[in-house]
Amino acid sequence: MSMTQTICDVFTELEDLWHVEIDRSSMSASRFVTHLRYLFARASDNKQLSHVDLDIVGLMSDRYAEATLAASQVAEHMSKVIGNDLTKAEINYIALHTTRLYNEVMRMDG
Repeated sequence: MSMTQTICDVFTELEDLWHVEIDRSSMSASRFVTHLRYLFARASDNKQLSHVDLDIVGLMSDRYAEATLAASQVAEHMSKVIGNDLTKAEINYIALHTTRLYNEVMRMDG
């Protein structure tokens, strides 16, 4: 599966999960796409991020449960596509960008 198709699939999953339409040209969506593209590049070079200073998923799970659940699903989807488990650092960065996207989408939708 191509990187572009995978990113489109991830957006569709998020829209289904959050019951909203995501403006894919928004700043948070652009950041999210950029992060996923870099994740693909690192994974293809077998150089995933490995250093973790904070447990971002743990810190945000109470306040942003929907976003961190989505981050877990995105991480699982990406793991399947790249054919390798993601490091905790990669999952944390997915959570960070998913939360930013979630906050922007819910502010605009609500």
